[in-house]
Amino acid sequence: LANPATIQITYPPQFSASVMGRTNNVIKAYRDELLSKIGKPFVFAELCRRLIEKDENGIYAIDAKPLGLTQNEYITPIYPEVGKRIYLSAIQTDIKIGGV
Repeated sequence: LANPATIQITYPPQFSASVMGRTNNVIKAYRDELLSKIGKPFVFAELCRRLIEKDENGIYAIDAKPLGLTQNEYITPIYPEVGKRIYLSAIQTDIKIGGV
């Protein structure tokens, strides 16, 4: 991705000790999936869905949203150049603890 993007992620308080590792694992797994196939698009909505989804340890985020994007940018796939792969180096996270 050319432009840096920040995804704000909110986790319930009971997961506060695990959020950094879990967030990094979810992003890494998606990055690895994108790198495994030439031409596979990146979609912010898909990454956010994976962050909210409960993992094998029962950890999940209450909310995950990229800051400063329109709804269209959120759901529109970003394709790499022809014959290339997307590498998620420009994703930053802003982790919050709170909610229910």
